Amino acid sequence: MKFDAIIFDWSGTLSDDRRPVYEANIGMRAHYGLPSNTFEEFFHTTRMTPIEFFRENGIMDSSDEIYALYRKFFAQSLEAGVRPSVYPEAHEVLSHLKNAGIPTAVVSSHPNIFLKQEAQEYLLAPFFEILHGDARDKVSALKDVCQILGVEPGRSLYVGDTTHDIQSAREAGLTTAGVATGYHTQEALESQSPDHLFLNLLDLLPII
Repeated sequence: MKFDAIIFDWSGTLSDDRRPVYEANIGMRAHYGLPSNTFEEFFHTTRMTPIEFFRENGIMDSSDEIYALYRKFFAQSLEAGVRPSVYPEAHEVLSHLKNAGIPTAVVSSHPNIFLKQEAQEYLLAPFFEILHGDARDKVSALKDVCQILGVEPGRSLYVGDTTHDIQSAREAGLTTAGVATGYHTQEALESQSPDHLFLNLLDLLPII
């Protein structure tokens, strides 16, 4: 089908920030007195937002307090030189979409301050109509972005790298796509039966 808009997740989809996110996670665990884990353990077991993870582990701080702490430790990882990087296919894919006249946006739980900084550093910011970070409820955020773009959710595609992305997009009424370059494996994404499954972002081009 022809999509009227394509919306992307950020972390693990356009930006490979797994290492600084892991370092922030380690800092938060230490702050709350929880045991640390290895990068491999974190990468293979992460399945929820920081709020959900720490709630599950008995931390009852407010959502705002948890996100503020996450921003603090993520900033510390950047200051220590542990930085994210753009996926190499991102520029080609976004250039193709822009040339095709298809509006694009980002809906991500990644803190908005870092999202906008990274988009500028990667030279990706000009491609997007909307950069929506700090999305704690992606279902509502996706609906809101579709409304702002003036497109029907059913004629829009959301591309993300986690099972949560697929679930949220489906609940919001969008066509779903998983890309297996981020936080969740191809097998984990397949378990959610997305409408499309990409090994990398370039796999998006044939369907548009």
